[in-house]
Amino acid sequence: MTSTHDAKTEFQIIAMRERLSALRSAARDVPAPESGLLQDAFYEIYQGLEDLEIAHEELAAQTEQLAETYGVIEMERRQYTRLLNTLQDGVLFTDESSKIFEANASAASLLNASLKTLTGKSFMSFISRDMRWHSQSRVAELCKQRGILSWNSNITPAGTALEFPAAVTAHIGADLSAGILWIVRPIFSATV
Repeated sequence: MTSTHDAKTEFQIIAMRERLSALRSAARDVPAPESGLLQDAFYEIYQGLEDLEIAHEELAAQTEQLAETYGVIEMERRQYTRLLNTLQDGVLFTDESSKIFEANASAASLLNASLKTLTGKSFMSFISRDMRWHSQSRVAELCKQRGILSWNSNITPAGTALEFPAAVTAHIGADLSAGILWIVRPIFSATV
């Protein structure tokens, strides 16, 4: 996979090598005392040009490897997104302050908001007011200890006063900078 820039650089190296060869041929007509110095200069230039060609080849190989790695990462990202969006539970990723930076389609549906609208909103704003303090204290505890905590809470979807009970699970791994993983599972009571 060669870019236009790589082809242009390669062409410039070839043109420089041809120009140096022509100059070296012309330098053969220079008187003997100065020709040794001139030959040494040409030798140094040729060495520099060879080093440049090697660096160019290494850079081209690294660029190709980077493009392959990007392709693999992009494929894995698509698979991850597809998997995330097939889950029935609401899945959200937030920062330490509970600001949402990613959510799946089920979370958007449960919270009655588009994925775009969810981004940047606090997940705590969807917890019913009477349970918000409890949920915030659980998150603060989790941020100190790391691990997984689960509790029941009432969720208030956007644009409605109706609430529904849900099992809320929050997970923080060893690296808090990766954020908090939330799983929201509605609790439906069975009626007989």
